[in-house]
Amino acid sequence: DAEEVRFCLAIPYLETNLNEFLGRHKDNPHLIVEHHSTTKKGRKTERLRLGKLDGEPAHRVLLTARHHCCEMMASWAMEGLMEAVLADTPDGHWLCENVEFAIVPFMDKDGVEEGDQGKNRRPHDHNRDYLGESIYPSVAALKQFVPPWSQDKLRLAIDMHCPYIRGGGDGESSNERVFFVGNPSQEMWERQQQFCRVLQEVQTGPLVYDPKNNLPWGQKWNTLKESKSCSRWTATLPGILVGTTIEVPYANVAGTPVTAESARALGRDLARAIRAYLQRHGESQAR
Repeated sequence: DAEEVRFCLAIPYLETNLNEFLGRHKDNPHLIVEHHSTTKKGRKTERLRLGKLDGEPAHRVLLTARHHCCEMMASWAMEGLMEAVLADTPDGHWLCENVEFAIVPFMDKDGVEEGDQGKNRRPHDHNRDYLGESIYPSVAALKQFVPPWSQDKLRLAIDMHCPYIRGGGDGESSNERVFFVGNPSQEMWERQQQFCRVLQEVQTGPLVYDPKNNLPWGQKWNTLKESKSCSRWTATLPGILVGTTIEVPYANVAGTPVTAESARALGRDLARAIRAYLQRHGESQAR
């Protein structure tokens, strides 16, 4: 008696899923929901702030997802990261005492809700909208919000994506491996790799990350010369240590299935790595 049938290449993550997460944490004092922007079709784009919300934090972290609206497994990983920040655990306590997170879960809210693909949309997609005057309200709002919010305390900015559907071979930067996308600045690339080594060290989830799978700038498709993308834009902001993109595969990581729960576990690993990286390098490198 179903009235609707949906086809999707992986597990959908829509506004209803975000609302379920927000409902589970509605009484948590370390979470607030703000209006980020209104889409061209009138939908509301949410901005979440998590962690240390009373007083000045030692660090700030920016997270974004769904610049390419079809890349839903990144959203499950983001949810796991947010759960870890709000959890009654040593990691959660430290993050809520020291870090303020700003998070935009759906940069292309219209595309997410309408089941669009979104990548390479004409004249350009959301992740090529950061140079010059932005045509998408969510990108324009992010560019307006982040600089005054950061106050030179923005240490990490991670834009969460999914790679191509599958394949890519068994070597480096396969579409069936978790990987980070390298910045053309050698100094930034070295700090990116520093964070990657921390993630490899502290991870406990089933989706195993290995830095050898990262995609350095200048290899394969990572050849964008101008700072048109989110991660390239954030890498130019004052005080930033690491501005980067993580790619979360749609279906499997070296043979391990990517499910809602395994993706959430990857998010928890990322939260653990953020804490460890900031504890070890945040203050010294910021100075």
